[in-house]
Amino acid sequence: LYCGQQGISDDEIGLRKTSLLDDNGITEIAGEKENDAPGTSKRITRSYENSPPLIPHDISFLGPITLSENGCFNCHDPKVAEGVGATPVPRTHLMELSDGKDLKGSLNGKNYNCTQCHVPQRKITPPVDNKFNAEYRSDKSRNRSNLADVLNEGVKVGK
Repeated sequence: LYCGQQGISDDEIGLRKTSLLDDNGITEIAGEKENDAPGTSKRITRSYENSPPLIPHDISFLGPITLSENGCFNCHDPKVAEGVGATPVPRTHLMELSDGKDLKGSLNGKNYNCTQCHVPQRKITPPVDNKFNAEYRSDKSRNRSNLADVLNEGVKVGK
């Protein structure tokens, strides 16, 4: 409660109109799944600069993503991504963000769960009209991340 006003319950705050604290019984959103095979789908422009890219292809065959098994990284590893036509994971996924340590091509353990940030798409009518108009510093940033380069932009270090 804030300033004597009634708060909003966690059942009312989200679009799914159920508790945000419990995923039991939650069903997938209606709408046709994107069934394009990887490599055949069209890249989706990022929602805003450095936003996580959306997944434009079917992921049902990948199985569960775990710390030791990550089917996404098979194609999105920078060492193979260009050769298979995939978007490589950005440098921020291959470094320790807290100190900038380069993990020498290994995926940061905090970034292994790809679908925590990257979501597959469905063909639906949005429940809320979106009038957001993204602006990008360059055309390249519509489809690539430069987060590692601008992460500390505006941060003053020292006394």
